[in-house]
Amino acid sequence: MRCAICSNEKNNERLSIKEMMLGFRDRFDYFKCNDCGCIQIEKVPDNLGHYYPASYYSYQSGTTKPSRKLIDYLMFNYYSGYRRTIVGSVLSKKHTSADFHSWFGNMGISNRKTKILDVGCGGGELLKRIYAAGFTNCTGIDPFNEKDVSYSSSFKILKQEIAEHAGKYDLVMLHHSLEHMPFQEQVIQKISSLLAPNGKALIRIPIYSEPLMEKYGMNLVSLDAPRHLFIHSIQSIERLLAKNHFKVNKKVYDAKAFSFTASEQYKMDISMYNDDRSYYLNNKDLFPPEVIKEHQQAIRILNKDEKSDTVCLYITKA
Repeated sequence: MRCAICSNEKNNERLSIKEMMLGFRDRFDYFKCNDCGCIQIEKVPDNLGHYYPASYYSYQSGTTKPSRKLIDYLMFNYYSGYRRTIVGSVLSKKHTSADFHSWFGNMGISNRKTKILDVGCGGGELLKRIYAAGFTNCTGIDPFNEKDVSYSSSFKILKQEIAEHAGKYDLVMLHHSLEHMPFQEQVIQKISSLLAPNGKALIRIPIYSEPLMEKYGMNLVSLDAPRHLFIHSIQSIERLLAKNHFKVNKKVYDAKAFSFTASEQYKMDISMYNDDRSYYLNNKDLFPPEVIKEHQQAIRILNKDEKSDTVCLYITKA
């Protein structure tokens, strides 16, 4: 049980985590590093692809309605991105800005020609919305996609590992994909090589949450064995980044009520999919609206206190 992040071998805590998203319920050996606090799988399964079926959520394409893409364009260009106008203000009364509006705002990105790479993009739904909002130079890579797809000369989704990719980008994004990759330091080094001078990176990952671990233990949804090979602590990810000459300029804890709701469901031994009892298969009776509101309030508090189980890191080269 040698930590892949800090190399510690002493007093690491062995964990057994069950696959629950798909309902296979296989158990996998993990451990928590006694030094940096990173939770990691002991051995990557030889059949890891089995746990990424064609129905896996991130590979679904065409799920964003054209009307939503139009709203993204209008909201970004007339309210939350370039400038605020009367049109945008009217729209904001009825529609919320997409998450990427705040991400880009926090990084000061508004230039439509910003060259963007999304690593582990799945079917590319996020990039489609960013492209629809007016950003014209978008590339996504994901090794589990069936094939390359080109939407235009400047917007393409490639079936590719990050190690295979070449180019220089103003923005490299990893949205809940880093934790799925076995060689963490090599990925961080590769991100560095893909950034143009003054380039920026955005990394969103599950993060170790002491309050949620105390409440749910191995039923915590963000553990997600065996797909999540690493669940970093904030100390382990910052150590990894600093070692490879990155600095964290801002961190935002951004977990949703899902952290509570799905974990409560796992406590009941109900998988997310392949179980008719699942809240996520439209069994809304499982959690009444007032319970969901409680979960929303609870996660807002944990986010504010920087103790929830997902974080968004805004980073640049040191």
